[in-house]
Amino acid sequence: MIENRRILVLGASGRVGLPVTLHLAARNTVFGVSRFSDPSDEQRLAAAGVRTIRKDLADPGPGLLDGIPDDADYVVNQAVLWKAEGGVTWRQVYEVNALLGPRIVQHGRERLRAYVYGSTGGVYAGGPEPRAEDSEPVSDGRIYHTTKIAGEACAQAAARAFGVPTAILRYYFPCGRDSGGIRGIGIRLLKGEPKNISKGDAYGRHYTWMGDIVRMTERACEIAAVPAVVVNVAGREFVTDRVAAEKLAAALGVPARFQETDEGKLPFRADLSRMRSLLGEPEGTFERMLAEAVEGLRANPPKSLAP
Repeated sequence: MIENRRILVLGASGRVGLPVTLHLAARNTVFGVSRFSDPSDEQRLAAAGVRTIRKDLADPGPGLLDGIPDDADYVVNQAVLWKAEGGVTWRQVYEVNALLGPRIVQHGRERLRAYVYGSTGGVYAGGPEPRAEDSEPVSDGRIYHTTKIAGEACAQAAARAFGVPTAILRYYFPCGRDSGGIRGIGIRLLKGEPKNISKGDAYGRHYTWMGDIVRMTERACEIAAVPAVVVNVAGREFVTDRVAAEKLAAALGVPARFQETDEGKLPFRADLSRMRSLLGEPEGTFERMLAEAVEGLRANPPKSLAP
């Protein structure tokens, strides 16, 4: 447990960044950097004692580092751009997902105890066997996965160049009460839309409880090393799309509708050995994540389902 430290979180209003920032702010001085496109996120963080910094991290100009402290003990990088669309260019996606980290590490290298980079299990190719951290990363051509592989390489290079202990966390499908893949399936079911099932019903994944992600991200600050240590972060259960949809439909009291596609998607299975050794055992079960998603859907339904 980290206490009484100065921590810089990049992407502090994101799906993972927001709960991580709130957790760390309970016992530390935390600086949260984000565009804060939703002002309520900034208000929520400020109310928790976070010192918020409005910054467009996709702008690589000379003012990028203005206002960002250079005396943090830890940097947790959860900043992300998902795709090049809606006015976002491919260069900006690379700036945020790959090139930002080394600049921040160099900026604070004199005091920095550790740097944590949030990556994704999507850097692996799907397949029947669980993927361990030494498995070869393979891009599927999508810019998010490609830039995350590049971001990992940049984090490794920065660790060696500046001697800053670094941890790279490959998150598998984070799920919170109001975000994540389980909620997404629930929204489709509530709309009456069929859930697409990959041919042969082989596709599935490890959903990861947000509470475990928060706890293990904090722990990663303490196990960071040079060269950087890479760790899968995933829930213990492998769940197929059909099972997830059937259980959600039953919990929501709606029919489970399916449509089999011709696409033979391969499953994403994670080897959890290193995670268990370095970060601990995951606590969140699929049933717990499902219950939280159902609670969130009832308390905070998407606007498309509003009466």
